[in-house]
Amino acid sequence: MSMPSPIQYDNHCVTGLPCQQPVTPIIPVRFSLTREALEKMKSGVVPTSPEETAIGSSDYELRRLRQGYLYIYAELGMANNSTDGSETKEGHWQIFEYYVSNDDANGAIAPEMSAEDRKKLGATEDPTQKSGGLTYHYRKYSWKDGTARGEWILEPQSYPYAFVHKQVTRIHYAYSERRWAPKFFELLERNSDARKDVMQFVSLANQDVTFSLPFTDLATAVADFNPSKEQKEKDEIDNATRATSIGFSEKHKITIAKEEEKQRARIIAVHDPIGNLADISSLHEYTWVNMIKARRKYLYPTSTAKAVLGLKSHLRHLWFQNFPYDKENEELIEKYAADDFYDSVDEFKAMSDAVDNLAKVHKAMMEQTGKYSLCKLLECTTDLAVKLISDEQKEALELNEINMQASQLVKFAMQGIGISDQGMKYQADMLATDSLYGGYVGKILATAQRVELTYRNINKSIGQRGLKRLELELMYESLMSAQFYRWSSETLNETSIARETYLKAFGLTRTTVALTHQADKLTAMLEQQIQGFLQDKVQVKPINLSATGCRHGIKYQKPGFHL
Repeated sequence: MSMPSPIQYDNHCVTGLPCQQPVTPIIPVRFSLTREALEKMKSGVVPTSPEETAIGSSDYELRRLRQGYLYIYAELGMANNSTDGSETKEGHWQIFEYYVSNDDANGAIAPEMSAEDRKKLGATEDPTQKSGGLTYHYRKYSWKDGTARGEWILEPQSYPYAFVHKQVTRIHYAYSERRWAPKFFELLERNSDARKDVMQFVSLANQDVTFSLPFTDLATAVADFNPSKEQKEKDEIDNATRATSIGFSEKHKITIAKEEEKQRARIIAVHDPIGNLADISSLHEYTWVNMIKARRKYLYPTSTAKAVLGLKSHLRHLWFQNFPYDKENEELIEKYAADDFYDSVDEFKAMSDAVDNLAKVHKAMMEQTGKYSLCKLLECTTDLAVKLISDEQKEALELNEINMQASQLVKFAMQGIGISDQGMKYQADMLATDSLYGGYVGKILATAQRVELTYRNINKSIGQRGLKRLELELMYESLMSAQFYRWSSETLNETSIARETYLKAFGLTRTTVALTHQADKLTAMLEQQIQGFLQDKVQVKPINLSATGCRHGIKYQKPGFHL
């Protein structure tokens, strides 16, 4: 499609672009949990699953999209033009990246590329420095060689909305805050079942209202485009406990000048389970912190009571003919010293129940299955990774990319659930080997181990330095508290992912070294191994200075280092 120049955009930024080809403007918005739904979660009420959610569902309202990527796969049907105007008989990908204003909290996570990387991709601006420039806008990507595995070209023009050619009437679409791995595009293109499970479908021709509305409904159907004072005040209060910001912005107005395009323009609603989990996590943390703060007023009496009872057995009952504290207060002291004291106070019991229920609902929403769900996305991603396992270097790199996508999803899903004691236990439950997420994490770690072995065998000189595995490390960090909780429990440890499985995913092994009088030798050997490991030239191997008293395991006969 012949696109307008930047000058044309500057002159017509509110007149409905692009103007060189007849298009159908697409305004994506997201399903966001309502304040009422979030409040009901404090009582343990789980909102409907993505598969059961449509426009008008009581638990969700339509809000402005979070920063990230919009993927459109067009079924051409009777039309002979692709989404960008080229002649083709096959489906076609249209990929946009959405940028929010630099003062919008919804831009905190994406985009993931640096300004330098974007410049290499052809960007003419630094999207992280938007003051004085465009705020809410879309940028379009193209694939240099026609495939997602090749170079991605970020086109220089900016647009007020996404779009498809006007002849396109059937589209599949999805949103993610981080870019999908190339192999994932190929899976969804060739596998219609996977595409239907992950991507929503809408017909632009028959006024499909399940996930779509006409552009004329924007201000009434999407609260973020409602400038009323009442709505603004309501959203400001709501934002206090949300991770994803909501509300009207003067910087985000969409005007379509051409009447025929305005008539064709459609609002499409996208599922955003990660964003909704972030809001639950934020409310969970907010409630938990308030509970901890409220408990401070009882800190002195509870601490004093426990100290007095702790000393009671050591005190003489005839101390200067009087007991050291008024025995009439003994019942009160025992009350304050009781482990369940806070549960006996209605205020704290209600807070504790709310924290527990929010963590429970977080877990339940993570485990929702069916179309468009996080579980379905993880299932497609991890299953694809397993099928891609190979001994070839090229395939290993592609496998690593899809595995990092899965790691990222788990990390985002787990965000904040372990902030409270109750939440950490629910998170630990999800890491059992026979649970959904235990299965996903197990596949991710097994795939990571295979990638590491393949890549190390082929590239002995540089080892893992050629692999980008930050997402795997971040997933590891998000799980570790709950994972250590499982390992510390004799009953839970039996159904836990083994420590060695995590270590092998990073190419490491574990051993116990007993300390002897050879401390200097041990220090030198450790320094040598650390230096080598930092340079990725050697693997960490067991150091056996003394066979006596040295054994593998968690419990040691003698003090020692654990590598």
